[in-house]
Amino acid sequence: MAGRKLLVVCLLFLNTFLVLAYVTDSSIYPPPSDYLNPTLPGVGWPKRFRDPTFYRRKAGDEWIWRISDARNTPRVDGVPGNLTVIQHEYSTTNPFNLDESLLLLIHQAYFALHDGNGRFIRSLLQVCPTCAPRWSRTDPDVFYYVRGLQMYRYNALTDMHEPHGGPLPYDQLITRGEDDICFDGDHRVGFGRRGSEYFLYVFSISQAQVVSELSIGGSAAFANVDSAEIAPDDVVLVTYVANDQFANQLPAHGIWAYNLNLQPLQQVSTAGGHHDVGRDADGAPILVMSNAASYHALPGCANGIERVSIHSPANRTCLLSLNWTLAANVSLPDQPGWAFVSTYAPGDPIHGGLSRKEESSPWVRSTGGAGWLVETNSVHSGGKAMWSDNDASQAALVFYGTKVQWIAYKDASSGIAQVSVDGETSEVDLYSPSPQTQTVVYSRDGLPLGFHLFTIDVTASKNPESSGYKIWVDAIEDDTPWSAYSSEILQVRLDGGEVRRIAHHRSRSFNQYNYTPRASVSRSGLRLVFGTNWGLPSEAYTEYADVYMIRLSRR
Repeated sequence: MAGRKLLVVCLLFLNTFLVLAYVTDSSIYPPPSDYLNPTLPGVGWPKRFRDPTFYRRKAGDEWIWRISDARNTPRVDGVPGNLTVIQHEYSTTNPFNLDESLLLLIHQAYFALHDGNGRFIRSLLQVCPTCAPRWSRTDPDVFYYVRGLQMYRYNALTDMHEPHGGPLPYDQLITRGEDDICFDGDHRVGFGRRGSEYFLYVFSISQAQVVSELSIGGSAAFANVDSAEIAPDDVVLVTYVANDQFANQLPAHGIWAYNLNLQPLQQVSTAGGHHDVGRDADGAPILVMSNAASYHALPGCANGIERVSIHSPANRTCLLSLNWTLAANVSLPDQPGWAFVSTYAPGDPIHGGLSRKEESSPWVRSTGGAGWLVETNSVHSGGKAMWSDNDASQAALVFYGTKVQWIAYKDASSGIAQVSVDGETSEVDLYSPSPQTQTVVYSRDGLPLGFHLFTIDVTASKNPESSGYKIWVDAIEDDTPWSAYSSEILQVRLDGGEVRRIAHHRSRSFNQYNYTPRASVSRSGLRLVFGTNWGLPSEAYTEYADVYMIRLSRR
């Protein structure tokens, strides 16, 4: 009896321990307390930390550490100065080698080799950012990459590059950075141009040559191709830009499956979206994808992540539904059971406040050629503002929310702007006999929750007292909502039964691409890397990003 009681107590303790290992609810949690005023963590495993929001136990495996230091790493390609950005290639291209002892990262203009904990080993100047290096599935020291018209083999143990086969039979090789070596370890896909015709090809590593190709057509047809990869069972998937809105099984629309000879099998999805390929619990090949672009999303799965059977596309499961403010990347390990999803928000939502976009934000689109000029002055928000007196100039912001307001500088030489929200226009006079800084000159709220277009147009009108026509844009604010799963890295069960919230990646949309985390998990599912600018918005950090690693729980 005593033994049984002890067993029950142990099981209760274990169950509590496992429940507390991750946050698995769908509540809206604020970001870390220093989210808006961050300090970069130190570099390396000794500086490891746990996520302050989602880590819920006193001991365990879920450590996070920063593994690169771009802004203090000198460039070695002949360009003076330090790097701006270090990143891994993409969520679906595995940066880890076979036994997770080596790691490939892009040092802005070339790849570099790091060890499995992220420590730098050497620069690989021959391996360019578009060379698509892919780790062997049979030899932990080897990866293959393309340069010029040649496939190369690199051995990290000997630091030797050598041609793998002869030149490929094309005039140009093109990589899209989303494919990986297939699960059988022998094939990879790529694109080539011969004359004016474009092709998808399958390259055999064992034969060191192209073994099949599919004619795509001319440049217009190739522009409709987004990506290609090889799923388990040697199924080649091609994602097309065109959306099969009415589900008519249209060729070159959505995502299509082909065999290794590149003969069409079936349409897997009517629309493309961020995705990765892997195995289901029964070993069958699956696609885990964002359905944001689909007209045929599963009910109750708006802006969702779906698991789709590649052989039987009607077999679909909703794994997670996200707020429409969020986009997501997907990464799958070799082992079935889980997918890893990293969300990001182009609208840069702020928990409990308005999201401010400075005039230099990539989301504030300015047109009018040389009409807009930038003034650096500490009186402006972020130390800068832009102005124009050219009536061809416009600034625009697409935002998701219910409110927008314009922050501007006013003085005696300012003019009258035309402001529009979703086509409804009004005039704003920026004239002031004395300077007024960081002033809310226009505000509109009570809009229906959704996407809206806000524009500011310079006009040839002014107050009679004004000496000029200058229109100033210092910042624009909106109330893009902070939602559940905003800026998070998630571990999602493939049967839809559980979502584990692992960490805030803390990257904010101060540029159009480098800030996206693109979390990529190792083949074993025990290590994960992600990119982040850590929310550092200053001018010096505009394109900045570094790479962080998470050691995941074995549970």
